[in-house]
Amino acid sequence: MKPSERDELLGRLDERTRNTYNLMEKQEQHLGKLNNTVAKHSVDINTIKTKQDERNKPSKKTIGGYLTGATAIVVALWKAFVG
Repeated sequence: MKPSERDELLGRLDERTRNTYNLMEKQEQHLGKLNNTVAKHSVDINTIKTKQDERNKPSKKTIGGYLTGATAIVVALWKAFVG
């Protein structure tokens, strides 16, 4: 192999190496953006799940209403059978 051919091959190899490095840098930046987005979405999903769980719990007012209704039914049945 002649020195001029060798130098030409080394020049092309150097250019390919730079291109590969630049592509890798761009991919790393893109993955960094994606990771931040995924992390943010994960936090948002947990927040939404927590809010939904809190909404699905019956309130004290609702429980009090159910207890009052159940007590009224028990009293009415008691009076019907005993009195």
